Amino acid sequence: MISVVVTFHNERTLAQITLNSILRCRKYCEKFEEPVQLVVVLDSVDAMTKKIVESHPCVRPNDVLLNVNYGDLGFSRNRGISAADGEFVAILDGDDLYSENWLYAAKELIKRKGKHIVCHPEIVVNFGKYNSYAWQIDQEDAGFDPDGLLLSNYWTSWVVAHKEVFASIEYAESNHRQQGFGHEDWHWNCCTIKAGYIHKVVPQTSGFYRRKHSSLLSEQLQNRVYIRKTNFFHCEI
Repeated sequence: MISVVVTFHNERTLAQITLNSILRCRKYCEKFEEPVQLVVVLDSVDAMTKKIVESHPCVRPNDVLLNVNYGDLGFSRNRGISAADGEFVAILDGDDLYSENWLYAAKELIKRKGKHIVCHPEIVVNFGKYNSYAWQIDQEDAGFDPDGLLLSNYWTSWVVAHKEVFASIEYAESNHRQQGFGHEDWHWNCCTIKAGYIHKVVPQTSGFYRRKHSSLLSEQLQNRVYIRKTNFFHCEI
């Protein structure tokens, strides 16, 4: 079973569009008799978003809905992961879209390659504030340079991995407004590589990244937020 952990805050009508996309992914998995559990984390959510999420047909009676007030994406994801029953866990965002084959294809790649694999969509399509697309890099590709992670994050936050990966490496706190640290997914990517996990892209899958004029990412970039310390960049002198 794949447990899909998705966090919502104040997405409002965008939440419905995202859940439509997740429902398509779920139905695709079910065509291959792969069950999907939805774990929804409502973190300091507004009333409209809460109503839209709770009434959406993607959210079924046996799914998990968690109401929290962390105001922190790292903590919200950790809480959702702890409630997940699936052998595999997917981390999705509440305002983005995903190709219908993404979850199932990622799970199949992990089953073929092993539990040490962390999966990312092959292509990222940006839309909204601006339109563009890009291929994400595979860690085993000849062009992969680990030192580049010092300057930028190679992957989006959308991942699928065995639950044991998330149990061994949790997301760090990302309360950038008070502490100046953020980019919890970037930090997690570095920590998992340091621990020996391999980040791979799943062929013929894509994620659709909603670019907004105001977002958590744009706020963190504007405020020059740093990722927390990680031994990934440690070197002996």
